[in-house]
Amino acid sequence: NFLGISTQTEVAQAHGNDNRVRAMEITSLGIMLSGFFGLIIISVGLPFTSPIASVLG
Repeated sequence: NFLGISTQTEVAQAHGNDNRVRAMEITSLGIMLSGFFGLIIISVGLPFTSPIASVLG
């Protein structure tokens, strides 16, 4: 949630300043960071999928 809000705010500010290059840089960084955090969460959570599934039934 923090990543989406901060990216949206920075892109809006860059767009308001008529700085398309900066807006595209921020967008690209936001996409890369979300992918990076997603991979971290998957790698940490993957070993726990079987125990969680057995608890849930």
